[in-house]
Amino acid sequence: MFLSPSQKQKVATILESGKLLTTLLNDVLDMSKVEAGKLEIVAIPGDLLQTVTRAQRLFQARAEEKGLKLRIDPSASGILVSTMDVGIDDCG
Repeated sequence: MFLSPSQKQKVATILESGKLLTTLLNDVLDMSKVEAGKLEIVAIPGDLLQTVTRAQRLFQARAEEKGLKLRIDPSASGILVSTMDVGIDDCG
């Protein structure tokens, strides 16, 4: 079965949403590690602008439904061109 470009974009958004939901659930589970003092935070390489752009794609349709324009302006802050992201390392 072939998908139109619009359908491909929707499937990509669904897959990305699933990944983000998994990340969210893992973050909630990590809260118990924080409370138990068994969580170590380490710096890992990442592209913050790419992450923010992916989040924007996920919320774009919802924003448009409400008559809002969601945009990212990487020139607004040096933070968006950071090459470091914070990751969580399981300590136990």
